[in-house]
Amino acid sequence: TALSGRTALIRALVLLWREGLEALLVVAALAAFLIKTNRRDGLVYIYAGIAGAFVLGIATWLAASTFIDISGAQRELTEGFAALFAAVVLFSVGFWMHSKTSAVQWQAFIETSLQRHLGTGTLWGLAGLSFIAVYREMFEVVLFYQALWLQSSPQGQQMIFSGLLVAAGLLLVLGWLILRYSTRLPLRQFFAVSGIFMFVLAFIFTGKGIAALQEAGRIPLDPINIPSIELLGIFPNMQSTGMQLLLVVLAVVMLYYSESGKRKAVG
Repeated sequence: TALSGRTALIRALVLLWREGLEALLVVAALAAFLIKTNRRDGLVYIYAGIAGAFVLGIATWLAASTFIDISGAQRELTEGFAALFAAVVLFSVGFWMHSKTSAVQWQAFIETSLQRHLGTGTLWGLAGLSFIAVYREMFEVVLFYQALWLQSSPQGQQMIFSGLLVAAGLLLVLGWLILRYSTRLPLRQFFAVSGIFMFVLAFIFTGKGIAALQEAGRIPLDPINIPSIELLGIFPNMQSTGMQLLLVVLAVVMLYYSESGKRKAVG
């Protein structure tokens, strides 16, 4: 039987909220970083990445509904590789942010370093990250909404738009709150919090990327006895958990050597 209007509304709202939240967190963190470091001129690159993701997302919807069948392994491969690419970039950005929190005369160092390193190439890199973060979620939302549309009654199809608008409004409010309050942090604390945040997102994306490739049949799956926490990208199998543990170990080692270098520089 077709889904009722109420059920379609709730599913449409939850789908967009769940998928859009990760993209929002990445984009808001990048935007707050540029605002906090007085590089508002770089926001246009973030917007360019978002716009490109929306254009390609619409193209994906047209292709999925008229030309080709984008589902199953194709979907999981796209999601998996996009998630792993985003994890690598987020890990790198997070470590770079942390490295700027305790330098000698850190305030002047950060400001001069940003002016020197945030050139066009780096800004286009941020645009690429915002594009990947948004398109990965749009890709999944398009396919989920297409399936939801086919399962819904005529009344339910009308309510899908209502759920979409409500979820989009909630995401906009959350994004505004993140920008408003994160940019009020002192610069050193902002870099520390943002660095940790980037590490956490990299951890989540690593788990979800491996899980997607496992669903596509490209990576084996060996179950282990741990709880599954999808929100954190933790799945009960050796491959995804092992990669996340490896990421944590790598982060600890890099932070150890980074802190040792800072202490030697101070001494």
